[in-house]
Amino acid sequence: EPVTAATAVTTLRASALALLGAYLVVDPAATAGGGDGWLAGALFAVAAGGDAVDGAVARATDAVTELGAELDVEVDGATVLVGATVAVVAGAAPVAFLAVGLARPLFAYGLRRRRRRGLPTHDLRPSRVRRPIGAATMLATWLALSPVPGTGASRLLTAVATVPVVASFVRDWLVASGRL
Repeated sequence: EPVTAATAVTTLRASALALLGAYLVVDPAATAGGGDGWLAGALFAVAAGGDAVDGAVARATDAVTELGAELDVEVDGATVLVGATVAVVAGAAPVAFLAVGLARPLFAYGLRRRRRRGLPTHDLRPSRVRRPIGAATMLATWLALSPVPGTGASRLLTAVATVPVVASFVRDWLVASGRL
């Protein structure tokens, strides 16, 4: 498939995410305050905020592709995983916040495993709460990666954000696995 403008935006998001991930190797504590915290917050904002842009560009240019859709979903999941991991390693979020980053990859792994074993999987119905929960999670992660509002408030915000994310994924798993 051709690489479209929307796919280029998604690639830019992935590049910002890769730079943010470098904090895990270079100096994750730098995200908890100081000038580097603004850079980490900005990189996360590009990776997370660009999600609204790439889809809009694809639809506006009538260039929706399977490659772009798959890449978008994977970059979305990686954004949450890398953002949560950097926030935890920097001390701006409790360790429990890693559950937020791991929820989607574990959910996808569970579905693939069920299918390989010949077990049924069920489609999820549209939800009014998934988008708001996702938006709140992105906001909490962005604040945790920025010097403002400070470590104490960031830890509280990310702890609070963890609960609905985990609850939503548990419920979705129960539906997708046919238990609910």
